[in-house]
Formats: sequence, C-alpha cells, structure tokens
Amino acid sequence: MEQARRGVNREMNGRVAGCGKRFWGLLSLCFLFVCLLAGCACAAMEEGVEGLKERVLVAYETSKGSTAEIAEVIAAELREGGCEAEAVDIKDSPLPGDYDHVVVGGPIYMGSIKGVKGFVEKHRADLEERLIGAFAVGMSFAVPDEEKQAEGRKALDEAIAPFAPAHLGCFAGKIDMEKLSFFEKTAVKMVKSPVGDFRDWKAVKEWAREVIKKP
Repeated sequence: MEQARRGVNREMNGRVAGCGKRFWGLLSLCFLFVCLLAGCACAAMEEGVEGLKERVLVAYETSKGSTAEIAEVIAAELREGGCEAEAVDIKDSPLPGDYDHVVVGGPIYMGSIKGVKGFVEKHRADLEERLIGAFAVGMSFAVPDEEKQAEGRKALDEAIAPFAPAHLGCFAGKIDMEKLSFFEKTAVKMVKSPVGDFRDWKAVKEWAREVIKKP
C-alpha cells in the first residue's frame, strides 16, 4: 500500500509539474504575442505620422521663366524640410483649398504684380487660413537703392492685400535681352535697369526654410 501511495503521489506531482510548465510556456507565448502587436502598432503609428505631410502650394506668376525657376527652388527646399510641396503656374488655375498652406509670388512688371493680385482676389476665402508667405522678383532689388526697393515692397504688399503673411521675400531677378520684345528692350534702357542674372539662390533657399519653421 505504501508503495502504491508513493507511486500515485509521484504521478500527481509529475502531472502538476507538467501543467506548470505548460502554463508558463503559454504565458510566455502570450507575452511575445502582445509585444509583437505593440511593435506593429508603433510601426503603424510612425508610418501614419510620416504620411501626414503638410501640402504646400507655391503659386507663381512668370513672364520669361525667371520667377518660375525661383518658385521651383522654393518648392524643392520646402520638400527638403519635410513638406509635400509643388510649384504651379497661376495660369494653370491651382486651387488653394486643396492644400494646407500657400505661398504666392511673381515678378514686378510696370510697378505691379497683376497675376498674383488677381489670384489672391479670386481665392481670398481659401487663403484666409492658408497664406503663409509671398515673394516678389524684380530688378529693383538688384541695386542698392532704398527708394526703388521700397517701391518693390509696396508692389508686393498691394498684390497680396488685405493679407500680411509673416514671411515676405524680395528677390533680385534676371533680364535676358534676347527674350524681350522691342518695347520691353526700350523700357529697360529708359529706366537704366541692370541687365543680367542677379538671382541669389542662397537667399531664396534661406527664405524658404524660414517659411516652414515652426514657432
């Protein structure tokens, strides 16, 4: 009897030990499964944050292509900063409402930036919360003449009125005499405008980086 009872105890102890091992094994598997789920969730969250890039429209007016090149550089710099940015000619009728933020710019011609002014007036409602920057391109910024530069800044202010975004850029432009009409060549000579490419790409890029800086 004593031997039988000992045998039963050993069998019961073996079963208990086996159950314990299975329990801890199952618990370990559950822990690993939870960790795996947590890792997947974190990865999905990170991917989601990266996917939520702010869309920025750089809407520009251009005559001979000089301002278009500046707008493309601005858009490229914004992309480098983590935004989803594209430069679009105003003539192609971009819609500010399709973007999170908008930057507008154009060349000063005969003292005004008419294309930008018309764009701002047309999309005033959508620009209320979206316009973060504006820039003007002109030869008035290529000479150390404060009066002429003030006139250029005034042209930009009038083009984007009633808005006053925090970031305003004033860049020297480019005049290629071969691309000008007879009337335009005559006008350049009359006002004694400098001729050549005076665009400061470093200044353009620095300004673009300031536009997307968070307060």
